[in-house]
Amino acid sequence: MGRTSRLNYLVGLFAMLPTAWSVEVAAPLDDVALIDEAGWVEAVSRRRQRVETAPQPVTVLTAADLVNTPAFTIPDRLRYEAGIDVYQSRNGQYDVGLNGWNGLNNNRIQVLVDGDELRQEEFGAITWVGTVHQTALRRIEIIKGPSSVGYGANAFGGVIAIQERQADEHHRLWMYGAAGDHGRYEVDATGMGPIGEQFFYRLSVGGTRLDALPTTTGTLPVIPNERVGYLGSTDLETGHWTSTVGVLLPADHRLEGTWRGQRQPHWALIDDYDLGVNDTRTDWDDAVLRLRGPVVDAKWRRRWSDRTYEGAKAQYDPSQDYKYIQAGFTSVEDVVRVQTNLSAESNTFSFGGEYTDWRSSSNLWGSGDYRDDSTWTNIRIRNRAVFAEDQWSPESWLSLTGGVRYDDQDVVGGNVSPRVAINVIPDQTQYVLLSYSSGYRLPAPLESQIQELYFTADPDLRAEKVDTIELAWRKRWPDLDASTGLAGFFSRGQGLILPMPLSADVMAANWLKWLSSGPDLTRQPGPFLQYTNVDNPAYMGGLEAEGRIRLLDSPAMLWTNLTWQEFRYSEAIHYASSGFTDPFSGATLFQFDQTLPRDVNAPPRFKANLGINTDRGPLIAGAAGRYVSGREAFSVANSDLTTGRYVAVQRVDGYAALDLTLGWRFKIVDGYLRAAVLNVFDDGGTQVIGTPSGVLDKNLEHAGPSNMGRTWALVGAVGF
Repeated sequence: MGRTSRLNYLVGLFAMLPTAWSVEVAAPLDDVALIDEAGWVEAVSRRRQRVETAPQPVTVLTAADLVNTPAFTIPDRLRYEAGIDVYQSRNGQYDVGLNGWNGLNNNRIQVLVDGDELRQEEFGAITWVGTVHQTALRRIEIIKGPSSVGYGANAFGGVIAIQERQADEHHRLWMYGAAGDHGRYEVDATGMGPIGEQFFYRLSVGGTRLDALPTTTGTLPVIPNERVGYLGSTDLETGHWTSTVGVLLPADHRLEGTWRGQRQPHWALIDDYDLGVNDTRTDWDDAVLRLRGPVVDAKWRRRWSDRTYEGAKAQYDPSQDYKYIQAGFTSVEDVVRVQTNLSAESNTFSFGGEYTDWRSSSNLWGSGDYRDDSTWTNIRIRNRAVFAEDQWSPESWLSLTGGVRYDDQDVVGGNVSPRVAINVIPDQTQYVLLSYSSGYRLPAPLESQIQELYFTADPDLRAEKVDTIELAWRKRWPDLDASTGLAGFFSRGQGLILPMPLSADVMAANWLKWLSSGPDLTRQPGPFLQYTNVDNPAYMGGLEAEGRIRLLDSPAMLWTNLTWQEFRYSEAIHYASSGFTDPFSGATLFQFDQTLPRDVNAPPRFKANLGINTDRGPLIAGAAGRYVSGREAFSVANSDLTTGRYVAVQRVDGYAALDLTLGWRFKIVDGYLRAAVLNVFDDGGTQVIGTPSGVLDKNLEHAGPSNMGRTWALVGAVGF
């Protein structure tokens, strides 16, 4: 798309705005405003609607839900929900999956704060801790199932939309603090209020520090070096802020300008690009201009980011210099999105468009030197999208939804994402939902653009695709203060991306090319693996049951849920290479042959939660018992492919845990103080593939994934 065409595209999007102002806000939106926080949603179709009309299953968590359970981070709170898988690798690194789609640096979901993604584009990773302002948190909406019709790429398994507080006619201040074992310190504050009659402000600042949890380490002494990332005892250190100034407009709209930023000098990252823990550093800033309201939601965002990635090995060996991965990235991303919602008495039609322009410079996109950014290669990836969705309620007990989105991206081309749903609402206490939706995941830049290390990208790489059918039933018993739900889904994923071996001849040629360079020990040999769409469809199915009930009109609420999930590739994956002979040593390299199980990298098959908590009165008390079954996982980084001794398929053991919290709500001010303990009985296993000490020593690594034993924190907040 040329400059003139792109300008016409953007002008066309904003041309929708004047038309929308003449549309009267419909009565159904007023009706939504009369129900409580848990009775409406706005993330599913990116407009506010009653939860029983949402075209996909959605779970709502309010700010109070994060206080009434033992969890003291968002991902730990998500463990208590049906159909959500949470893997923790280090203190501060979590991977959250929906509908079974999860893995290291999971980029098969979208996580947003007030509509802006948290994902680190290069890795696909999400920094869950030290990014969200606890004092600004209002509610979280969790959409299960493909949501690309509303969100485009990477809403493959669903969306987690974090919503922040909005300023009103009062000046307000909230403060939050947490301290615990393993060097946990977190502080956060948010202030907001009016400026005159029409204007308003909001300012949030916060910081987090986490030290390393107990972990398997190598026996080599740690010797810092400029060629090695050095974390010390720190797993995560970050400071972040958000400032917003806005003006109130007619028809319940507001225009806001926001500056959001983060400085993260250390984050210990486990991934599948390199064995052991890696030291990543990130600075990013967002500038956002947004017009938001029930009729028009229009946004422009620019993000500037600088990231570095270094393997945190124990010490430096000049003879193996090529093993010391160092990468730098500087990126700028522009996003323009406009959505218009036109409502009548029984019909709401939403439509709009989106344009994304991502520019990045890195030594990994070519053959540049990490220490000299003037040698880095520049790349640019753009995406254009249009979307529309119509929801029609011909009867009070029936809601019909149909929507579609079309994306055209520079690397993978076009993708169509449809969604259709039928909501049957027999009465005000229950509803049944049947939906079909399709989604896709774009290859991360490290999959589609990498030109260094052992890996390369297939020039014909396509997006992963998923189609899902979901059936859900929800019912409330207001007199008993109880609710229950049943749900099931079936998904078919196609073109999943895996790093597969290149042919032996290509491997040998790449090895000889590297040897003929001297070899140049500052550069990796290879590539030997290629990111490829596997022609092997994968199937995922699941069932969920959940319920809660108040005990005899007391402050105590008993709750439980069960999840069953089953994953299979159509055929077993044959991971094999005949290898080649090193002309100097005579050794055969990259020779291996293993058939991976059809359920490799599946989610845990069973998950169960049972808990009780108080949600009335000054006392805060809660207990949550949870069980997660084991699974088989495969990791390239943990596989000794060079000598061919093994391809690492490991059993990640299941675990059971008990979490407790006890505290008190203040009467004079709006606040609380509570203590929380996770994993009381100290199950110290890993939740991802572990790395033995001997393997760490062989690869000069210092540490691998952490053991998730007992952790505790003292958490407090106060509001004025």
